[in-house]
Amino acid sequence: MPGVLVIDDDPSLAALAREAVSDLGLNVVAAHTGASGYTTALQQIPDVILLEVALPDEPGLSLFERLHALDVKIPMIVVTAGNDSRIAIEAMRLGAFDLLLKPIQVSDLRQCVQRLLETRALTTSAVEIRAPVEADPTASPVLVGRSAPMQQVCKAIGRLATQDVTVLVRGESGVGKELTARLIHQYSRRAAGPFVALNCVMASEVEAELLGEQRASSTKADRARQSCLQRSAGGTLFLDEVAELSLSMQSALVNLLVDQASARGNEATPPLSEVRVIAATSRDLSQLLATGQFRADLFYHLNATTIEVPPLRERLDDLPALVNHYLLRHMQQLKKRVSRLAPQTLEALRRYPWPGNVRELEGVLREALLNASGPVLLPEFLPAAIRGEASATPAAAADDASTDWNAFVQAELRTDSEQIHEHAVAQMEMQLLTLVLKHTDGHQARAAKLLGITRTSLRSKLRALGIVVGRTVDVPAVEEGVEALRV
Repeated sequence: MPGVLVIDDDPSLAALAREAVSDLGLNVVAAHTGASGYTTALQQIPDVILLEVALPDEPGLSLFERLHALDVKIPMIVVTAGNDSRIAIEAMRLGAFDLLLKPIQVSDLRQCVQRLLETRALTTSAVEIRAPVEADPTASPVLVGRSAPMQQVCKAIGRLATQDVTVLVRGESGVGKELTARLIHQYSRRAAGPFVALNCVMASEVEAELLGEQRASSTKADRARQSCLQRSAGGTLFLDEVAELSLSMQSALVNLLVDQASARGNEATPPLSEVRVIAATSRDLSQLLATGQFRADLFYHLNATTIEVPPLRERLDDLPALVNHYLLRHMQQLKKRVSRLAPQTLEALRRYPWPGNVRELEGVLREALLNASGPVLLPEFLPAAIRGEASATPAAAADDASTDWNAFVQAELRTDSEQIHEHAVAQMEMQLLTLVLKHTDGHQARAAKLLGITRTSLRSKLRALGIVVGRTVDVPAVEEGVEALRV
């Protein structure tokens, strides 16, 4: 009986598997095509299947579904050398035990198999994950990156997509929280339904959008404006920056989530079973809870199932892939072409703290393309702040606290930014905080008092802006041997 069935046209994976499970008493059988792998599994069900997604005769995930139909309890570990985040999401959605990225370390594979065997020993049947309504994979958005933090995000999306539960997506501004929510919706059984996004920062609009309102018409009698909850019936309601809701609106949201009834009296709203809620926040809800700014019942309802999207500075291994992704996207839009990235350009991008995360990176690369001439993206095409010639760091901001706001706004307009206010506030806060901290010699409690905010709020702002007090800011060195990045 094949303890481990390896389906891969590359024989090295089978050799790696033999080394990894040599002390586990498992036999390893190799199949080099999808057809032979399916035949082998049909003859004798293996304990574990290692499945490469790129097979010579059929897509690996198509074979996954056939093997899953053969025996739902077969545990499968999907293997890929690709960069496409959709593979990780789809594999986990279909019910893969785990996904491993090539090149695979023997210790990682051994640990994965051991964990799988331990899991099988604790249960008599695997949980079936049913396939949701299919979306067109060629048109779907993607989370770019192979780093360990992003793989965890992709796996979490795959696991939670088919579970009709409320999800809280946490992360700093610009990390991709709405994209994460859209992917959860896309891979869920609600994919054919609407995805309605509500930005809770717009306080004047939130009550009308969340609860609906009566509007007068010059040609008709009063007509009801549907709430976003009603418009998202059969689909997903995304509440962005949910921490910005007032306490009264938090109470209304709790009623809608828990009581499945309208907070406006007798007016009907869709049952919760018809609407899935995904919320997002860039703030620490536990701190807001402690200071009475966030309701405990809403906190415990939202915080039960969470996905943490990492900031760009914690996933710099993904920077080359992100650069490729955004350059290719904007080269098509701008009708411009660069074929290589100078190593000094990549080094400058690595050294920048990215307070605006991947959203800021996209804007920077778009501006660089607008400035570019020739086939190589040189560092001089980057904005001055990225090259370190402006207040890109706390030290620089402290030495020169003045900002040419006209130049700043013009640069934002050139990139078609839709977050000019957010970027301007971040720039202002960077300069304000560094000047005050310089005045207090880095004493945060005194600085918070002068600023008129709590020390907790100050720490949160420092963390979001990438300001480190009392020591120099360490940045990763550029990888040795990187000469250029092909796009």
